[in-house]
Amino acid sequence: MGGLDGLVKSAGIIEHSEIATLTEEALLRKIQTNLLGPIRLTQNAMALISGGGAIVFLSSTLADRPIKSSAVYSATIGVIDSFMSAMAVDG
Repeated sequence: MGGLDGLVKSAGIIEHSEIATLTEEALLRKIQTNLLGPIRLTQNAMALISGGGAIVFLSSTLADRPIKSSAVYSATIGVIDSFMSAMAVDG
């Protein structure tokens, strides 16, 4: 016992809003949940995952194909997609 076999990240928040009316609070909530949360989870999981473990992130098509009023969500998910690609290169 002890350690961690893997991590699956599937949570995130999307709150459709136009950039012109986006509040600072809403922006920070999206960044903290969709961007900083997964990075911190990965940091903590890597300290506990032993050989053969895995980290899996579920993404969204909105990272590559945004829709109206999804700019911040799409951006945060796109950054996380890049983060996971970089983590794969790092091993």
